[in-house]
Amino acid sequence: MLLLLACVGGDDTKIPDETSPPDSVADTECAAPFTGWVDADGDGFGAGEGVTLCELGEHVLQGGDCDDASAESYPGAPELCDGHQNDCSAAWTQDDLVVHEDTEGNRRDVSADFRGSAGSPAEPWWEESGTLELCEATYHFNLRFVSDSLHLKGLGADRTILDGGGTDRLLYIAKSDAVVTVEGLTMTRGWGCYGTAISVWQANSCSSSGASSGGGYGNVSLTLRDVVIEGNENLKGNGLISLKSGVLSLIDSRVQDNLGDV
Repeated sequence: MLLLLACVGGDDTKIPDETSPPDSVADTECAAPFTGWVDADGDGFGAGEGVTLCELGEHVLQGGDCDDASAESYPGAPELCDGHQNDCSAAWTQDDLVVHEDTEGNRRDVSADFRGSAGSPAEPWWEESGTLELCEATYHFNLRFVSDSLHLKGLGADRTILDGGGTDRLLYIAKSDAVVTVEGLTMTRGWGCYGTAISVWQANSCSSSGASSGGGYGNVSLTLRDVVIEGNENLKGNGLISLKSGVLSLIDSRVQDNLGDV
């Protein structure tokens, strides 16, 4: 017996190509279409208008990338001192940005803890080891550091300024055996009698002795790299940088135009 089968539909009949699945519902119909984005920089977020898809393919499910050429810019990204907006979901400024990177490489924006003004500097107590990154700006704070290690890092002495407002020491190291590096900034308008720029002494009153008022913290390793210390005022002549014991290294740094002795 011979069976003859005829194809009905003429030229309008479409035969799916199973080797090339459709990218969007414009090519075929699917039960649950969704929106996806092209992710050019591989950070998990796409830019521009999304497209309606049946299969994800090389697209991603999240949009909102404000710079799809940079993997360091996406919604919720930590801000960096790179002159570009990194967190696409927030109002952007780097004028007073401070970013902390812990010893495991985790980064977060801690600017609120360091935000002060020329007439009223912030006075943060910082108890975490790691790096504090400052951008190209003038910052107004007097930092109290209580941990094992700190890297206070600006973008260069001509670009990052730490201004203490003439109210207290710029950096108070309140931990024995601490390892501290200050890099790439100018330190100015520190004030006091026991290390107006950097000090380990608990006292800062000119009417008391550093030793008789609780003493200081010893065996501190302090390195200054590309640092300018200028415009600070030491009223008792006991130093702009005052260590009880330890090691001080100055690399490509200058101490100039201060009232007091190093």
